[in-house]
Amino acid sequence: MDRIISHWLACVIQRHGMVTVAVVAFLAVSGPPAVAQDGAGGGDSSGVTERAERLQLDRESGEWKVLAAPDPETSEGSLAIARRLFSNGEYRKAKKSLTQWIKRYGDNPLWGDAMLLSARVEKALGNYHVAYEILDPLVEEYRGTQVARSALDELFNIAEVYLSGVKRKTWGMRLFKADDLGLDILDKISISFPETTLAELSLKTKADYFMREADFLLAEIEYARLLETFPNSRYARYALRRSADAALAGFAGVLFDDAPLVEAEERYKVYQTQYSGLAEQEGIGLILNDISEKRAAKEYEIGDYYHRTGQVRAAKLYFKSTVTHWPESIAASRSLARLRSMGSGSGDESGSGDESVSGDEIEFEVDTGSGVGAGSGVDAGSGIDAGSGGDAGSDAGGETGNTGGGV
Repeated sequence: MDRIISHWLACVIQRHGMVTVAVVAFLAVSGPPAVAQDGAGGGDSSGVTERAERLQLDRESGEWKVLAAPDPETSEGSLAIARRLFSNGEYRKAKKSLTQWIKRYGDNPLWGDAMLLSARVEKALGNYHVAYEILDPLVEEYRGTQVARSALDELFNIAEVYLSGVKRKTWGMRLFKADDLGLDILDKISISFPETTLAELSLKTKADYFMREADFLLAEIEYARLLETFPNSRYARYALRRSADAALAGFAGVLFDDAPLVEAEERYKVYQTQYSGLAEQEGIGLILNDISEKRAAKEYEIGDYYHRTGQVRAAKLYFKSTVTHWPESIAASRSLARLRSMGSGSGDESGSGDESVSGDEIEFEVDTGSGVGAGSGVDAGSGIDAGSGGDAGSDAGGETGNTGGGV
């Protein structure tokens, strides 16, 4: 039998080289003789697993060396046994073993490793909040060590689980959402451990969560925070594009505040400047054209509101602004048509739409009469909200909705 194996190994060497021989030799070492040595009985695969786990590769010699069996009467040995149970998926047995370890070796240099393993066991059992309560003090107590870095990884993973929709256990049942805890964990990582790679990843994960939840304002803030805190981040381009997308998505329509449009336009232009090639591929120019159309439509709607409420001079101001700032837009064409109509006298409902009134006079009268000037906003009864200017009521007796003369 030995001669047959030797002949087969020689053939393998000729065809596949020494790497394959090393693997074959390892399999030969961890075969039935090892099982018999461990006393697991012939043919029991569990013995092979144990044997393989007690082999360690010597990187200098390239050989596998047999490690001594863990001694359950020592702290290192009993912890190694618990770690082996965890690796084999026997989480409840591992938890029991760790409980005994903690009772027996409470004050021990391996305490951090034991608690980290305990948190991993709880996480594997689905007890995420218990794992969190174990890990949270570890990151501070063992700051700067491998235990703390591993604990941070586990905490970040728990945050991802909670933000994915997994609920917190209460009385053994998952009853309540735990998004708030997930966000708290991400905040702690990004604020308390900014030197780690997880800090920028935490900001990105938090921003992505708000984006998924359609909370575009908070998403835009978090993406901007990522860019500000980590300007050279590997996620810089991603964050800049997503912050622009979030700002654009936050625009509710032409009857509402256009501040998100202004912010989105600025961010898209920065993206277009910094990443011109990708911007062309991603159609940023078309997005900017669409934003211009929306802003023009917004300006036109404000002018239309003023015209409907009899404030013709203010209406002319906004129609002219639409033509001046967005001459290629559809709203500009509509504004020109309205200005021609108003110039012929057919639209002067208040009798104050004299075409000879200059732009400066109009702006002055608008600013002093109603607190609304070019570029400022109104909140009309029809739902128009153009910015931070005064409010125009829908009734004729409103503060800025009077029709009895100048604006």
